[in-house]
Amino acid sequence: MGLRSGTQQVTLGRQYTSLFLMMANYSPTAYATTYEPVVGIAGANLREDNMVKYHVDLGPLTAEAHWSFGEQPGTVAGSSAFGGGFDYRVGRFGVAGAYDSLNSAKTADYTRTQKAALGLRYQITQDLLAQAAYRYNNNGTRATNTAARDDLWWFALNYQATGALQLTGAFYYDNVKSLYTATSKTNPSNPWQVTFIADYSLSKRTDVYVSTAYTKNASLNFESLNGAAAAYQIAPNEKSQFGVAMGVRHKF
Repeated sequence: MGLRSGTQQVTLGRQYTSLFLMMANYSPTAYATTYEPVVGIAGANLREDNMVKYHVDLGPLTAEAHWSFGEQPGTVAGSSAFGGGFDYRVGRFGVAGAYDSLNSAKTADYTRTQKAALGLRYQITQDLLAQAAYRYNNNGTRATNTAARDDLWWFALNYQATGALQLTGAFYYDNVKSLYTATSKTNPSNPWQVTFIADYSLSKRTDVYVSTAYTKNASLNFESLNGAAAAYQIAPNEKSQFGVAMGVRHKF
């Protein structure tokens, strides 16, 4: 729900964070969960309740900021969140930046999880797009098997091989400086992932795809670093994971 006037709008309710939306055009797979570390990029709080968001389009510049009310009695800061970001496009070049901060529930005190991201994209030719981005994470809320402090990097090429065939290749590297365990912190081996997607359009609304990924030192999409949010699991004695998905998609 919201109001819009010209290039500006204010929206209310459960919404995506500013970081999630401003970095969307710098996601190699457009946030396809098979296989992209979406939670690793934007956090498990990529949608937040009770949000007030301001969004503006100023020609080549898009920007927005948000505040999410925590609804915790006796405190404004407890369980609240805020953030902002921008996406600037000129010619073949694009740059985006965003910040997101989330407070835990307040008891005697509260902790804060902060993420910041910076992305670059360049249209090398009409058919070839290059992307690179960086995401900073400092998580003060202890949760087992969750990255307390890490730096995530990704690089990608998107190639329109023919009018119908699109190829995507991406490499993700996560420099995990500290990981929460049940009792303390550790410094695990840094995980990395290679993703490849081939997408063939049968018509304007229907396509078939093959998506595959290999991850080292973590489960697919680095999900083993996301605590309770983990969708993919890996056995304690295993160091890598491989996945393949095939499907048909129809857009309504």
